[in-house]
Amino acid sequence: SLNFKHDTMLGLQLGFPLTEKLDIVTQYVARFGLDEGVNADWAYIRYKPNDSWRILAGRIRAPVFLYSDLLEVGFAYPWVRPPEAIYSTPIGSLEGILVEYTWAFQNWHFVLSGNLTSGDWQYLDLKGDYKDAKGLRLIATTGDWTMNFSASTSEITDNSDPGSDPALAN
Repeated sequence: SLNFKHDTMLGLQLGFPLTEKLDIVTQYVARFGLDEGVNADWAYIRYKPNDSWRILAGRIRAPVFLYSDLLEVGFAYPWVRPPEAIYSTPIGSLEGILVEYTWAFQNWHFVLSGNLTSGDWQYLDLKGDYKDAKGLRLIATTGDWTMNFSASTSEITDNSDPGSDPALAN
C-alpha cells in the first residue's frame, strides 16, 4: 500500500511585529511519521536596524547548510526532498544569537553570519547536548550560482544510555 506518513508534516509560522524594526517569529511543525508531536522549531526575536543587518535571539535553525532555513518548507527547495546524506543531521534547532550582514559588490550578493548557540541533539536512540557552539557562514551569489561556506565548532556531550546502542555497551 502507498503511504506518505514518513514525509508528512504540517507547519505554521507566525510573525508578530512589535515595532518597524523588531518582531517575534515562531514556527511550529508537526511531523507525522516520527511521532514527535508538535515542536517549536523557531521562536526568536528579530531586530533589523536597517536593510543590511539582522539579529536573531532565541530558538533558531542551525545555520550550517544552504537550505537550513527552508528544511520544513518542501516547495521552497529544488528537490522532492533534501539529500539525506547532507541534511539528515541530528542538529536541528539551537538556542542563542545569530548576527547577519548583507551586502552587494558588482554582480555579487553576500550574506555573512555568525552565531553563538547551544542545544541538544538526538539521532535514533542516541541523544546529548552541545554547548559553546560558534559558527560562521558566508553565502555568495552571482547569476545562477550560489555558494555556501560554513564552519562551526562546539563541545558535544553524549548523554545516551549505553544499553540503548550495542556499539556503546562494553
